[in-house]
Amino acid sequence: MTDPTVTQTDDPTPPTTGLRVLKVVVAGLAALIVLGLILLVYGMIKKTSDPAWRLFGDAAPTTAGLQPAAAAKAFGDIRLPLPTGCAIADVDAAGDRVYVTGGPGADCAIVVIINAASGRVLGRYRADGP
Repeated sequence: MTDPTVTQTDDPTPPTTGLRVLKVVVAGLAALIVLGLILLVYGMIKKTSDPAWRLFGDAAPTTAGLQPAAAAKAFGDIRLPLPTGCAIADVDAAGDRVYVTGGPGADCAIVVIINAASGRVLGRYRADGP
């Protein structure tokens, strides 16, 4: 005998609307985890090559070992101890120092280090041949 209050359907598949939503949520969260891991590995690689690198924004200024900068004073002319016949090939600045490279030729292979605040020549590196 059949119970008249129970209705049977001929469709043997259960409703899947809730399962589809759950699958979409799980796939979205999995994508976020993969993206996070990719950013983590990328950040670790960038930090090894540049410790001041940051993912968002400019690099944070590092103040370890730096003195507060005094107002720049005019220091007049600087005499660079370059050999005769040599010219300035390159100028680089790093921190409170300026590096002036002489060139061209092997006789002019010299780097002069200057204090950027005072203009004083701190020293020089010279590549002497054998």
